[in-house]
Amino acid sequence: MVRKHFNKDLGVAAVNEKGEMVAGCLLWYMAGTDYVYVEPVCTIPEYRGKDIAKALIFEAFRRAKNLGATRAYVISDMEFYERLGFRKKHHYSFYWKRMENKADDKNRD
Repeated sequence: MVRKHFNKDLGVAAVNEKGEMVAGCLLWYMAGTDYVYVEPVCTIPEYRGKDIAKALIFEAFRRAKNLGATRAYVISDMEFYERLGFRKKHHYSFYWKRMENKADDKNRD
């Protein structure tokens, strides 16, 4: 099943000389908006520090601009994004919940 706001043209990957994928970036865009959401971006460890992810992100941005996007958002605390020019807009709260068995839930009532 393909997601409603998925655009395969906003997914970019890098491969090594063997044709193996070593990094990837995907942007999510909803028509009628002026922004994209960056997620995920990943690079396998031995290829990190070579600016591959940076190149993929900026190629994806170039494609998104053609659709009307003028802003990009990412939820991350990684300094990597600040080095690319992202600025913190909001500090978000991180929520978590332990997933329990239904039997455990009944015992808590």
